[in-house]
Amino acid sequence: MTQWKTASFFVAMAALVVIAFAGLPFQNEMAVMQCKTKFDVTSEDIQLLKDRKLPASHSGKCMMACILKKMKVMTKRGQFDLRNVQKWLRNKYQGDQANLAKGTYVAEACANILPTLGIQDECEMAAEIMSCVRNKSKLIKKTADGQLPSSTGI
Repeated sequence: MTQWKTASFFVAMAALVVIAFAGLPFQNEMAVMQCKTKFDVTSEDIQLLKDRKLPASHSGKCMMACILKKMKVMTKRGQFDLRNVQKWLRNKYQGDQANLAKGTYVAEACANILPTLGIQDECEMAAEIMSCVRNKSKLIKKTADGQLPSSTGI
């Protein structure tokens, strides 16, 4: 069950299961619907999302940027919003220090990496945010007993 709690952070933050509406709060479900209709998303992108993979097309990435903005994971300027993510984590994992630490590690690691990429396109940034979150969460899962990697792993 602990793995599910940890995974729920990554799923919600990265919006990798945006098509699987049942597990999302109503406001996120609405964000998905609004963003899906705003962009001309291909059926291939929809299938990738259902398979919890990153969209391949630019419009699919833009849909993800739209969702991440509505979830306040991205700023209006299209950058990763660490402060809002940390606030969300504190609310989500109140009383669950282990998962709060894991989520904070991932958020801070990505906040350190993403600005160095020099990405100006918010759609590409959304894809990089999701990729970073996925990679850092895999790193945590690979460590012994789910311990956080050393700071050199950032």
